[in-house]
Amino acid sequence: MKWQVIELTNIVKKNKKTIIMIVILLILVNILNVIAPYFLKQIIDKFTTNTIGKSIFVILALYILTRVLIIFVGVIKNIKTNMLSNKMLGELRSEIFNKVLSLRMKEFEEFSSSDIYTRLTVDAENVKTLFSEDIPVILNSLMNIIFMFIVMFIINIRLAVIGTIIITVFALIELFIIKKLKNIQKKTAQKRDLQNKEYSETYNKSKLTKFFSLEDKNISKVNKLFKEEL
Repeated sequence: MKWQVIELTNIVKKNKKTIIMIVILLILVNILNVIAPYFLKQIIDKFTTNTIGKSIFVILALYILTRVLIIFVGVIKNIKTNMLSNKMLGELRSEIFNKVLSLRMKEFEEFSSSDIYTRLTVDAENVKTLFSEDIPVILNSLMNIIFMFIVMFIINIRLAVIGTIIITVFALIELFIIKKLKNIQKKTAQKRDLQNKEYSETYNKSKLTKFFSLEDKNISKVNKLFKEEL
């Protein structure tokens, strides 16, 4: 439904300040995650070369501070992300529900009751998952890779090149796996849509089911759909 996308775009625009704040916190966490191993390297180098002095305490203090900041910023980021996703879910459900109520009876002929039910529940929940889990994980992974590559090439170019080749091989394998999983996920979503339709029809026609003794037949149909999804 096109109006779903429009409502979601409006909700994103409404919460853009919070989204920008979360992105900044995400960048900060990744920068700190890169700096921490560098301080650790400095400490190990000083121990192995027997050049322990006052500077090691400064580096150690900076390392501990960095680790504390990683935890602190990470907690704030997670709280903000969860609050944003829950707020957006509430706003989206409210907007979709109000939109459904404002539709004319003629427009209901285009959609089955199970489709509307799916839009109000499953789709809205999927949007929450997108903003609370999927997008943060993707952004975090991308930023982590970028910052790690920068630090790798600063520390040792030769090792960085070897690491890049290995990562590229693993990335190609992972892309192949992701493509396969995407097809599986698409098929699973289709089966769940069929389950929702079956549930809606059974619920709306419960009297007919009882009257014609179709309970066993309906149970078999639903079990078949569950097995296909599995």
